[in-house]
Amino acid sequence: MGYRELRAPLGIAREQMDLSRDCDCIYIVALDHDALVCTVALHGEHLRQLAVAKERQGQGIGRRLVTRLEEEARKRGINRIEMHARQSALGFYAALGYAPVGDMFVQVGIPHLVMVKTLLR
Repeated sequence: MGYRELRAPLGIAREQMDLSRDCDCIYIVALDHDALVCTVALHGEHLRQLAVAKERQGQGIGRRLVTRLEEEARKRGINRIEMHARQSALGFYAALGYAPVGDMFVQVGIPHLVMVKTLLR
């Protein structure tokens, strides 16, 4: 599902993706009757690949998964999360307490900004 929502619209083929770090990630997913509707991953302190099925966006699923991922990070002693946030998602992450760091940059042809959140215990 993450591929369909994040990479396919950019024309990135599955064969072009580097999945070598995926086995070291914490994954949180949301299912609806066995159908995957949202996924998010954490690699070390880096939030990666938050994707919500297009038909389920705006229902709070992404927010709940990020919150759950933060809880799991705290349990594992991680007290800071960083990400490369797409420009279109900056408001979403800001509402969850993430703060922008540095200047906008282009990644996979899309403007991004580093955003960081310190997790309180």
